[in-house]
Amino acid sequence: MHTHLGSASDTTIKEISMHVDNPKGPQLVNNIQKTVTIKEFIFTDKVSVFMTCQISSCKKKMPCVIEALVFTCPSCGTCQKVKGAKKGATARLCAEIEGKQVWLTAFTDVMENLLAKVHLSIHDTSDPIKEALSADNGKYNISY
Repeated sequence: MHTHLGSASDTTIKEISMHVDNPKGPQLVNNIQKTVTIKEFIFTDKVSVFMTCQISSCKKKMPCVIEALVFTCPSCGTCQKVKGAKKGATARLCAEIEGKQVWLTAFTDVMENLLAKVHLSIHDTSDPIKEALSADNGKYNISY
């Protein structure tokens, strides 16, 4: 399990006088996971569909090129076949949770689940994905 800390431009971090000996896993955060039902996403931002470089020392994200058979990684310069590359998607989604607007970042595994609900996949381009995520599609169960 991984613990992620998100922040925004209005996030304030302050020092506290608390000492924890050798914190591990769930001990790092008191309330590690919440599950809420969201009727709709208010805003969708930074939707990105990408390929991942197949070179193990690189693994950088690259823009998705659907019509090409090969692409060149701009980071390491390696030419690669599109059909062998791993595809991914991310998006920032804003929802109202407990009366507040909360921005959540959805990574590939979550994006695949959200898109399956609207009969899309990460193999679609970002425009239909943006439209589908912004539409009122029922209820989403989101864990954060």
